[in-house]
Amino acid sequence: MNPGILCGMTAVTIFSAQAVAGRFGAQQGLSPVDLTMLRYLFSGMVLVPALGWLLYQRRFLRISMKRLAVLSLMAGPLYVMAFVGAMVYAPASHSALIFPALTPVFTALIARRALSAADRTPTLALLLLITGVICAKFDIFTTLSQNTATAWFGDLLLVTTAFVWAGYTILLRRWAIPVVDGVIGVQLSGLPVALAYLLFFDTGIHHAAWTAVVGQGLYFGLGVGVAGSVLFTLAVRYLGAKAQMFVALTPVLGLTQAVWILDEPMTMALWFGGALVVAGLLVALMKKKPAV
Repeated sequence: MNPGILCGMTAVTIFSAQAVAGRFGAQQGLSPVDLTMLRYLFSGMVLVPALGWLLYQRRFLRISMKRLAVLSLMAGPLYVMAFVGAMVYAPASHSALIFPALTPVFTALIARRALSAADRTPTLALLLLITGVICAKFDIFTTLSQNTATAWFGDLLLVTTAFVWAGYTILLRRWAIPVVDGVIGVQLSGLPVALAYLLFFDTGIHHAAWTAVVGQGLYFGLGVGVAGSVLFTLAVRYLGAKAQMFVALTPVLGLTQAVWILDEPMTMALWFGGALVVAGLLVALMKKKPAV
């Protein structure tokens, strides 16, 4: 199997479990902000020693401070907090539709202007992906009339985060960011914020059971923050901007995990939507891959 496809599939499998993990965290009294901060606290436990080892070896990050600042802004705590903010204003089901559907679209549009033809996604693949995501989350349309007055703002934040994540993917490819350097730099950018949050605010982290804190920290910090970030960056290196197509699998895998773990019902819409998303991925990946 192409290593880029393997990395992309593994990364999106890790990312897709966030909804299930977040539900367990909420049951333990941990808010979305708490989970965000646990991500940077636990990833810092691993990456600070890694950065120290690089400095000891006199091997500094092979990325300029300007580019590191841009990437950290786009994929670091500000991005994550914007996504969490969207959950406050809009129903959580909206995030499972808007973000995975629009991110590949924005990536494809930006890639047409910023990258070579090898990084462009076929229109048919995009149509299949978007249709598949909409089918998998078809139930969202039954709740549109029940939206609160602030849902539009949450949806706007989701559109913004989709655009920002698409831009982050394009810059990873365009700047050829080294995997280790990029992950260490971006993830450590959130550590000071997380430490300040833990020290100066009364949070759910202080009151939840230590087993819940450690479990959520291991998943969000080491799973999503370190392993997922490394694998996604590798997927971008091997596949180019088309690696963003794997984001469309997030709601399908997330709903499937909810069926297995939370005993939620399996629907025909999920089966059909998942098949369309897979078909879209196959169409996108059949195109000649870009050079590594």
